[in-house]
Amino acid sequence: VQSGFKTLNRTIGAFSTAFVGQQIFQLSKQFADAAGEMETVERSFARSFAGISSSVETELGKLADSLNRNETQLKKGAVSFNAFFSGLGFVSKEAANMSVKMQTLSLDLASFFGIADSNAQKRFLSALAGSPEVLDQFGINLKQSALQLELYRMGLTSTVQNTSEVIKTQARLNIIMQAMTDSGIIGDAARGLDTYQGKLKQFDAAWITFSESMGTAVIPAIVATLSAISKLFKAFVKFKEVLTFDPRDESALQRSGRLKEELKLLKEKYTLTQLIADATPKVENKTPKQTREAEEAVREIPAGETLIKSQQRILKDE
Repeated sequence: VQSGFKTLNRTIGAFSTAFVGQQIFQLSKQFADAAGEMETVERSFARSFAGISSSVETELGKLADSLNRNETQLKKGAVSFNAFFSGLGFVSKEAANMSVKMQTLSLDLASFFGIADSNAQKRFLSALAGSPEVLDQFGINLKQSALQLELYRMGLTSTVQNTSEVIKTQARLNIIMQAMTDSGIIGDAARGLDTYQGKLKQFDAAWITFSESMGTAVIPAIVATLSAISKLFKAFVKFKEVLTFDPRDESALQRSGRLKEELKLLKEKYTLTQLIADATPKVENKTPKQTREAEEAVREIPAGETLIKSQQRILKDE
């Protein structure tokens, strides 16, 4: 019975250790993913707002601080809006100002109707691109008749069909601003900071910020590990190429010479690697005598010999 309890205890301990290890791995991966996304967004942000990224970053930083939001997520949304406005032909500064404005409106719409911030961003992008139905349920009418009326208010006499996309986008933005003002949506993100949904969004933002900070410390170790494993995989492929080549094949002999230096890099961990590297000649800058000696050393490795058999044969010879 006592032996059975000891076995059970060891089993539970093994499962517990495995579970904890898995959780640590998943948590580290989550941190790394957050930091990786931040790195990607920062690169996209710098290129998207080239020349004015500093001023835009300041505006978004103030918005993030005032609403306790994650700055990376705000930048990510602003990059999407800026890409849209720039693609339509808006000048860089005007596109940047509109991007910050739309990012702010997205937070207000999300807070007022209790939806995710990213959901509001996507709806605004779709609506500005000409899909008015995505905002119908929020009381924002962007259908053709409403858009035509706004064009008249802007002093234009052209029809919707004959109006440029830049002007139509400006008209849609005017309608959105007016509808959200009339409905009391503007500024709701700030008013809802102390609500349950507001606190949840602040907590999510704080967790993302914390994950980014932790991930910045974790990523270098993960990158180094993945790089080492990738090199090891490539090395094993080359080992197979060296061990299975036909000594009578001159091109294979030359390829084996080029692999010598790479094989030496792993000599501290793999004894056979050094042995193979020593037996593999460099074809370049060799005297005829050295070349003959090197070829004889290579021919000592039987064609098709596996890694395990080679190691066993070498140890036996020693």
